[in-house]
Amino acid sequence: MAAILSMRWRNKLVKELGVAQDSLKSSNVHIVADVDHSDAIWDAVANGICSEYDYVTAIAGARKGARLRRAAENEQAKALQWTAP
Repeated sequence: MAAILSMRWRNKLVKELGVAQDSLKSSNVHIVADVDHSDAIWDAVANGICSEYDYVTAIAGARKGARLRRAAENEQAKALQWTAP
């Protein structure tokens, strides 16, 4: 998920603001790292799935984790919103 958000942000800067993608070194490195982390996590989870129960439990945990992360990110976004005095 993080890789998708990083890519969207980078693509937005490139398309809407005309920033050269090559100049976004931090974003580019971050996207590669996000993909590597996602792959490593997936490999670790996949290696531990030996039964239908393991699969159902892993998927349920991933869904719950995604919901919690979205909720936390939404709260952070609210906290960071600037309001005029």
